[in-house]
Amino acid sequence: MQPRTSQSQWIWLGITSAVAIIIVAGMVIALRLLSSTDNETVTTEPQSQVSATPPDAAPPSIPGSEQSPEVSPCPHSISVPSHLESTLICSGMPEDALPLENLSRMPSANIGCTVGTDGDSLACNVLEHSWPNLPDPMPERGVGACNGYGIKNGSVLVTCQSDVRGWQKELEDEGISPGPVTIMDYGKKYQVGSIACASREVGLTCWDTHSFHGFFLSREAAESW
Repeated sequence: MQPRTSQSQWIWLGITSAVAIIIVAGMVIALRLLSSTDNETVTTEPQSQVSATPPDAAPPSIPGSEQSPEVSPCPHSISVPSHLESTLICSGMPEDALPLENLSRMPSANIGCTVGTDGDSLACNVLEHSWPNLPDPMPERGVGACNGYGIKNGSVLVTCQSDVRGWQKELEDEGISPGPVTIMDYGKKYQVGSIACASREVGLTCWDTHSFHGFFLSREAAESW
């Protein structure tokens, strides 16, 4: 009986060992499969990210980091000469603007202005200047030198000497009263209708506060925009 018992034990031990080997082999195979799956996941994720964003694509914009586009200083794309007070001109009618009388002149008496009969137009001329006279828009009138600008209906016009009488002291010398004359003191601003003017020692700047067209006059320069 002992030999049979020993033989059955060996058979059972062999079967148990075979089962154990099969289980271990299965676990090894399973671990290798899991490891292979993890490696595929790690390698495929970067590929999907790269394909979603081409190498030459622009980086995403950050809210608030965009540069503001350049804009014209004045509405309607009006460009004011750089040496003038563009902020003042492009802001419309100055709150501290003083009213202009029918006739006005600069303290030097070299620049004079006349308000139109409609109360919303202005003509200004320079008596002595170093720049050539402006082309006469109506030469058939033969009114004299065109040496200034005016504003009417939002547009800048060339004005000629006979259009302006504010600076003509000879009228008073002849006993002809031109009426009240406003002295446009340096550093102050003035208003007639929708037109504003700024008196400075360097010259006179006037502009329409609706169209933002205007002009600058001085002994040395005559500019319009």
